[in-house]
Formats: sequence, structure tokens, C-alpha cells
Amino acid sequence: MEIDIQPIGTDQYEDAMRVLAASFGEDFDPKEEKEVYGPIFEAGRMWGAFDRGQMIGAAADTEFELTVPGGMVSTSGVHAVAVLPTHRRRGVMRALLRRQTDESRDVGRSLSYLWASEGAIYQHVGYGTGTLAAVFEIDRQHTAFVRPVEPTGRMRLVDREEALKVLPGIYDRVRPTRPGMVSQPDVWWEEIYRHSEHHRQGAGPLFFAVHESPEGADGYVAYRVKDDWTDGVPDQTLKMQELVAATDDAYAELWRYCFNVDLVRHVKGWKRPADEPLLHMLAEPRALRFQVRDGAWLRIIDLPAALEARRFAVDGMLRLDVRDEFCPWNEGRWVLQGGPDGASCRRSDGEPDLILGTEELASMYLGAVRPSVLARAGRIEERTDGAIQRADAMFDADVAPWCPHVF
Repeated sequence: MEIDIQPIGTDQYEDAMRVLAASFGEDFDPKEEKEVYGPIFEAGRMWGAFDRGQMIGAAADTEFELTVPGGMVSTSGVHAVAVLPTHRRRGVMRALLRRQTDESRDVGRSLSYLWASEGAIYQHVGYGTGTLAAVFEIDRQHTAFVRPVEPTGRMRLVDREEALKVLPGIYDRVRPTRPGMVSQPDVWWEEIYRHSEHHRQGAGPLFFAVHESPEGADGYVAYRVKDDWTDGVPDQTLKMQELVAATDDAYAELWRYCFNVDLVRHVKGWKRPADEPLLHMLAEPRALRFQVRDGAWLRIIDLPAALEARRFAVDGMLRLDVRDEFCPWNEGRWVLQGGPDGASCRRSDGEPDLILGTEELASMYLGAVRPSVLARAGRIEERTDGAIQRADAMFDADVAPWCPHVF
């Protein structure tokens, strides 16, 4: 079977959306999909996979600015990757990602970033766990804090129109402080907060609560409430979509707000940061039912450019022997010299300290997984005594990387 990969334009977006809906077993509403996804695709790039003229697969990306330790990096945010069930396991997705990766390299993007429907899919093309994400669920009766929260500001409910004006400013205040967060063009905010039945998943409309201190808006939470009554007793669930806070006070008061919404008996959510402070604020932390899993996935496209774009926690040097079958230009031996003031990465002929793949390097890159953990998992081979410890120190991050938006 010969598959043709081609860039596609606005006249083919509806075909691409039909492929996406069929691949995920979802309903397809041409009008709604065009209104929401049309501007998103126009803001980025999209490719179609064709079998004898019929579109049987698609993939898109958008340029984001990704926060990395010590800086920002131009990154391809990959999304809308799909292949029809009739053409699975024939290399179509790999061909689409081949084209996307090559063109990202051509325009100078050193990283690709995505959320995976299944983690195993993307490890085959060099993606590693870029961030971790936590899911939680807690019953209201167990939400007492160890230390009471004294309000320092006020909470205010806003409608969607005002939320789209206020929330991005708060998000952008937090974004430079947390590796893993990405810039979000206006069209993406529209998508994140759209009111569709698909997004509701049986719950009600989105509510937006903003925390305001004397200095202005400094935190927000977006949530839905799923209505339920058991034997005439309210048993509703608050489903948190997103909570972002620029200060510790705003963070605590936003959580207290969620726990105090009338009629709500359960609060749940996902894609929370792995270092969630709430776990240590609760009088009964195990009641949070906090579980960590993979979050966003990262692919290093241009190894030296990516490593030189970030800062390292301590000064140090590592000689790396890197495997990368999908992007062979990253293959080989490199010497990384890095520290808080900058980094350099160049080819090396010397014996390596560590042997690893770019997927392992991607998991280390933002600070999601310590090199020593990957070594214990059999993913990194240490050739020089002390090299793993040195890598742990260099790649250490002040905060866990976090990507609150699924794209």
C-alpha cells in the first residue's frame, strides 16, 4: 500500500474532522467542528494521508512557546493525529509524524509536544514522558485543612465572555514559572472553554471563579457540576477542569471555594501537577485519592539546540551516547556542558558517561523523571561511576513540569 502525505488546506478540513471523529468513535457535527477547529487548524499546519485519493489519516501542529527550565523554546504542539480503523497498523501514523517532524526541524523548532491517547504509540517514534499528571477525587467530608485558610481576597463568578478576557492574563503570569506550560493563542482558549455536549460528559455548563486580591486577579478555577440526588439527598460532583494560581493565598482560597460549593459532595479532576501542595494541606491526605500518571509527551527534534536552550541546576559535564532511530541526526556521541548560566552541546569522540535514547532524554528534559529513576528502570546505562548522580543534579528542577491544557 502506497500512502501519500500532503499538506491540506481549509477546503479539506471537514474531511480531516470526519477522519478524526471516526478514529475516536465520536459523533461528527460539521457546523460545530468547522466553527471550533477551523480557526485552530488555520493557525497551524495540517497534513492528510491519502490512499488512492481518499483521506484516511490526518495530523496537525501549532507553534507554541514551551516553558523549559530557565527559558522558553519554540515547540510544535502536535494534535488531531488520527488514522481510520480501516488503515491501522500499516505505518500511516508513522508517515504522518515523519512529515510533521521533518518540517518542524526545517522551520527551526527543536521540540514536539503532545497529549497521547495511548502512551505506547509515541514511544516508538522517540517521545518520552515530558510531564506527569495527577488525578484526584475527594469527598467533601474529608476536606478539612491542617491549618485554616484566612481569606485575603475575594472570589467572583464570571461568565465565559469575561473569562476569556481575564483568565489568559493569570495563566500567562504563571506560565514562565512552570516548565511544561505552553503559550495559548486566542483560538485555543476558545476551544478549551467551549460549551459542547462532548466536553460536558454528562455534567453541566462551565463555571469560572476568579480570585482577586488587592493587587488584582491572581487565580482562577474552571469547573462543571454533575447533578445527582440519592434518596432525595444532594450528591453532586464538582468536576474541576483547571485551577491556576499565581500566589499561595489564591491557591488555598480557590481550593477552599471548590470544597464549599453548596450541594456538592465530591470534588474530582485530573491533569494536576505531580507536586500538588494540596496533598500536604489536608488533615487527611489519603482521602484525596491522588494518583500520578503520564501527562504530556515530549520529543527532542534538534538535540543540541534543545539542550542549549535550557539552564541546568548546577555546573557539570556529561558525555552522552544517544540512540535515535527516528531522527538519526541526533544519533551519536555528544558532550554536554551546562549550568545555571547556560549550556553548550557538541559532537564528541570520547567514551560516554551515559548511554540512552532520546525518549529518555526527553523524560529528563523538563524535570519529569530523574535520570537515576530511568537508570533503575533499565532505560539508561551508566558507563562512568557517578555520572547518574551528576545527571540528577544537573537536570534537577525546582518545580515539577506541568501542562494544564490538553491540546
